[in-house]
Amino acid sequence: MASDVYSLAKCVFEDETEYRKENKILNVSPITFEDTITNLERIDAIARRHAKLERENNGHNPYLYGRPLADIVGKIADAWHFDYEKKIIIAHGAKIHDIGKVKVKNEILNKNEELTDQEKKIIEEHPLTGEVLVRPFYHLGKLIRHHHEWYNGEGEGYPDHLKGDEIPFGSRIISVVDAFNAMTSDRTYRPRAFFKEEALEELIKNKGTQFDPQVVDVFVILVNEKKIRQ
Repeated sequence: MASDVYSLAKCVFEDETEYRKENKILNVSPITFEDTITNLERIDAIARRHAKLERENNGHNPYLYGRPLADIVGKIADAWHFDYEKKIIIAHGAKIHDIGKVKVKNEILNKNEELTDQEKKIIEEHPLTGEVLVRPFYHLGKLIRHHHEWYNGEGEGYPDHLKGDEIPFGSRIISVVDAFNAMTSDRTYRPRAFFKEEALEELIKNKGTQFDPQVVDVFVILVNEKKIRQ
């Protein structure tokens, strides 16, 4: 485990200057390997706390926030033969992609009725909050910030209305897996969860608009081959 953490820490540390330049975060102090490792462990601790909070909310399935989601994303990433460090970063991003929701009140997350415009605005701030929580890990921050973008840059995507390859590839993977799990999980705002076949049909219907077509195609194959289980 220590060597895995060290590999990710090294990757993040070497790109810190690029992160500060791109995001204009000039007040972020340089980080050491030791500090990076400590922060990564802290991020995992926050993720575990987040999962505990979500288990207490009727509106969310804790399956989304732990190792299972990271494992599913990892299986999709394998189709592109990512190197080990990149896969670890995407897996960590998947594990805590909704971490920003710890700042959203439970009554909004669990609301049965349609959200007001103000409540929608609050919900849509969670990717930005999540990005802030994981600084200076800019790879993780980007994955979290952009996991609700739409592939065509239109529709209801947020926060930056990126499209296509502008969206980090890991975010595009997380978007598909997150949507499938949301559809097949119980939610307070609908009578029942989608059946697996219904959820896959929705993904296929929305590929090229909301979702990356290649990611959807790979995901559907893996589910149908039972390499990913609901």
